Amino acid sequence: STANYTVEYKKGTLTVTANDSLVSTLEAEGYVGTYDGLPHDGVTSVSVTPADATISYSTDGGSTYSSTMPQFTNAGTYTVHVKASKENYNDAVVEVEVIINKAPLTITADNKTKVYGSANPELTYQVSGLQNNETLAGIGLVVSISTAADENSAVGAYDIEVSGAASTANYTVEYKKGTLTVT
Repeated sequence: STANYTVEYKKGTLTVTANDSLVSTLEAEGYVGTYDGLPHDGVTSVSVTPADATISYSTDGGSTYSSTMPQFTNAGTYTVHVKASKENYNDAVVEVEVIINKAPLTITADNKTKVYGSANPELTYQVSGLQNNETLAGIGLVVSISTAADENSAVGAYDIEVSGAASTANYTVEYKKGTLTVT
């Protein structure tokens, strides 16, 4: 109190809110490549201020985060949520797209020769583009090979056709004809 006043003191509240500056400084990039049969980190780079923020990742739409980098192997497009967290800051979240394109696979019929009147030789083909020691059976691709020529086909050139599915889960498939030459 003073000579003319009775003084009453009432406390106030200072509210400290989370700093939003982290939100505008989180940047990330997703992996983009072609299927090679190997796992790849889903996020190739992350930049955030402050640099000591904790980075975590989610592949389920952002409901569960983990500090473990998600890995992707198979062809497809995937979304990864990247979150930066730091005490006294609001979390920052960005989405990145992981793109793994199908690998090209080529199946080429081998050229063959036979003498008129003889049986057709065994028809074979070459495969190029399989990744990481995979096999046609392992990727579920069945290949057929045939020719219209037979024992009685006249002297000339005949197509050797290879065929099968145009794509698999991880490959786009191209088929190339060969030639059976009847002499």
